[in-house]
Amino acid sequence: MNKNKKSRRLLRFLPGIVLLTVLAAGVSVTAARYVSRKEQSGIIAPQEFYFTSDLLKEEAEDVKYYIDPDRANFTVQLFNYADAQRITQTEIPYEIEVANGSASPDSGKLSAGSQTTAEITVTPVKNDQVTTVTVKSMSPYEKTLKAVFEKGLGNQYKVEDHEGNAAAVLTMICADSSRDIKIQILSDQITVNQADDRVKLNGSEFIYTSPGLGVYSLILLKSDTSLNLTAGGQFADSITIGGISE
Repeated sequence: MNKNKKSRRLLRFLPGIVLLTVLAAGVSVTAARYVSRKEQSGIIAPQEFYFTSDLLKEEAEDVKYYIDPDRANFTVQLFNYADAQRITQTEIPYEIEVANGSASPDSGKLSAGSQTTAEITVTPVKNDQVTTVTVKSMSPYEKTLKAVFEKGLGNQYKVEDHEGNAAAVLTMICADSSRDIKIQILSDQITVNQADDRVKLNGSEFIYTSPGLGVYSLILLKSDTSLNLTAGGQFADSITIGGISE
């Protein structure tokens, strides 16, 4: 008799239990879909925003460069893309701040949907050794790019060579951050071995993309083996082979 009563009570509660289970499942599905959409949105949005520079980096990277003390100004480039396939599809307005110097222009916009480059001319204060450049994007996202520029020939180079050699070795001791180094060749009897993928020819100059702090070597090929390219000195961002470093 007691068993029958218990069975009838359980049958009365079952519809409610089933209903609660269904509702709970519905809430779980809805929540899961919402979280999924939010996660997808969070992944996609940053991938569509590219605000980069040739010299300025995100603040956490704390980059520093040497600039030639005899140079009145230098340029910084801003980009709205990472490569030909990854381009920001919205306009990027930005502002520039320079400590111990000035920028021209001091604000601007990168166009939407196509590869766009802006060139900023920075003029350091004459008697100040260190100039800090900060660029901030205003929309669609806020991002800060920054670098410190110090007047001085803080990098060193050395060319090891002898008459009769078909090649010489250029060694660069870089004390600043990743950047392009111009290698100017004063003789058509000399060329830079471009087997290194960090070397490219730009007009009459070779450009070596330094990874940053470290020691790097390049091979200089000589068609005239009577040349002796032995040299050395300090540089900021340019080396002249066959003459005096800049």
